[in-house]
Amino acid sequence: MEDEYASNLAEVLDRNPWLGSHIRTIVGDLDESYVVESDYSSDDDSEATQRVRARRDLAAVVLGRTTSLEVLLSQDVYSPGDTPFRSEGGISWEAFEIAMEICGSTLQKLATRICAASSPMSPIIFSRFTSLRSLVWECKTVFDLDEIPSAALPCLTDLTLAKFHSSFFVALTRMQLPSLRTLVLCEHETEPTVDFLRFHGNKVVDLTCSYGEVGTKHIFELCPSIRILGLYLPHPNSPILMKVTTPFVSENDISNTLEKIVLHHSYLCVHLRSSSAA
Repeated sequence: MEDEYASNLAEVLDRNPWLGSHIRTIVGDLDESYVVESDYSSDDDSEATQRVRARRDLAAVVLGRTTSLEVLLSQDVYSPGDTPFRSEGGISWEAFEIAMEICGSTLQKLATRICAASSPMSPIIFSRFTSLRSLVWECKTVFDLDEIPSAALPCLTDLTLAKFHSSFFVALTRMQLPSLRTLVLCEHETEPTVDFLRFHGNKVVDLTCSYGEVGTKHIFELCPSIRILGLYLPHPNSPILMKVTTPFVSENDISNTLEKIVLHHSYLCVHLRSSSAA
């Protein structure tokens, strides 16, 4: 969705709020503001009018009207092998809170940049996402870990962490996440990753992370049911890449469930199928 169309949508929903309940999917960037013009009459001179221009938070307006929204995606949605989202921009944290309140119970897929909140937030807010199945998180908001909703995100199946504060990873670790199956990690957070996999690795069947972030042997120990392992490779000239050309894990360490290893790089995306899957 181009900025012009997004602004037009915001204006239409501003004038016809009832239309919002019919919108199920939004694909595009809502991280802009738009200008609202209106006539203003002076109190001391009823004949005098002027055009007033005011900026509105585009995302807040749209998300505040879409009461049945199921899918919210940015145009540059992340997928394995891509570089993570650009660091600037994103919808405001206030707009994100509005989305949770208005369509948290209907939203099933969320992948958009979110500006960090100005102060620590409670992870209790994720209790509103009762139907969310897929989450791509790019937000540096700090979370207060005093009270974590263990039953939050009950339907979450696919989780991608593009950019995040370590407190968010800790909060996720302490949640039950009963439906989790796919995990993609874009940042190097070795210790939190191991802690997370200790709690949830037995549920993960598709894992993508940086090569060397977690020892490959440990991955199979922590994720005994893994079927697909994706590894981000460093630059082609890096010595680490040379190590990948030689066995980096012994046959005895590999889980019997493993079907495929995927090597991700901007220069390389090779699928190596295990002999058992051949």
